[in-house]
Amino acid sequence: MAGERWVSSRLLERLDQAPPPVVEADLPKLTGRQREMLHLLYKGLDNYHIAAQLDLSIKTVENHLTGLYRLLDVRSRLEAVNYIIQHPELLGLSPSTLPPAPDTRFIPRSKQTMLIVDDNERYRQQLSRMVLSINDQVQILEADNTGRAVQLAGQHRPRLILIDVVLGDENGIQCVQRVTKISPTSRILLFSAYPDSEFHREGLAAGASAFLDKKNLDSAALRQILEDVNMYA
Repeated sequence: MAGERWVSSRLLERLDQAPPPVVEADLPKLTGRQREMLHLLYKGLDNYHIAAQLDLSIKTVENHLTGLYRLLDVRSRLEAVNYIIQHPELLGLSPSTLPPAPDTRFIPRSKQTMLIVDDNERYRQQLSRMVLSINDQVQILEADNTGRAVQLAGQHRPRLILIDVVLGDENGIQCVQRVTKISPTSRILLFSAYPDSEFHREGLAAGASAFLDKKNLDSAALRQILEDVNMYA
């Protein structure tokens, strides 16, 4: 009647009980390298191509990504991409300037390259057959000595290299050292029919990512290796 607004007491009680404003959690602080790696991951690059782009080893990229996942509290590449979509400011972008993430379902698979270094031709062929039974898109190269291995590694920069500790009269650990220098982005696995803790220590120090017992290198182990190196079809 006085020309003012009237609010019922029941509605007034609801207004008094309005929820407090939501405070957005602080985003993790990323280094320049982490931001660069996250940007490449968002663009759809796999570990091999991220390593090539940043001139790092695949093992270094894997370590960086593990730390990033922990920092973002995610468990996979897909979750990391979704996190970026929700928080584009991590990459210094806004929602309007963030490019759409590629749909990896429609990215054609490239021919993957793998190098097997062993002085036993029958064993190389056996490994080749097992690998092709898992993924027939892998291009397999073979070498029976260090010189040939270095030559092929320099020409093809294979994603995965398997090297026997014993290469006739040569030392497979020294082969690892030479191949690592010429193809730093390759994932190198050293294996031996006579596993020894000293071989294991020296092999990892030379640049191998892992040391495997030759008798355990079966189809199941190869399948896991190909999955880890993103070579599983």
